[in-house]
Amino acid sequence: MLAKKRLKVRLKAKVWISKAANFRSSAWKVSNKRPG
Repeated sequence: MLAKKRLKVRLKAKVWISKAANFRSSAWKVSNKRPG
């Protein structure tokens, strides 16, 4: 039971990290595209 819970937490963390990475890269693209 504990292992299952830990696995879920790890999966959530992985998803959150990938989301954060996507957001960061998109933010970088937007800032690079900004004129001026």
